[in-house]
Amino acid sequence: MGAAHLQNMGWEWELKHAGSDIPGLFIEYQISPMLLVYTEERMSALHFVTSACAIVGGVFAVSKMLDRVIHAGGKAIFGAKAD
Repeated sequence: MGAAHLQNMGWEWELKHAGSDIPGLFIEYQISPMLLVYTEERMSALHFVTSACAIVGGVFAVSKMLDRVIHAGGKAIFGAKAD
């Protein structure tokens, strides 16, 4: 378990018109601290298998897309001989 300190930052601005005390643009910067607590848990076997299958499927999908792009590029450059 660990903790990280974050800061929530906000901006407020106000444009004063004629007739006010001091004309101009006034910016107020606010910082409010927050605490983020995270825990680490061991991954279940089913979650691991699902993640591994997702990675393998993604690799196959990207390789198929690259193959189609290379094949289409070869056909465009060299004509119908690329089949």
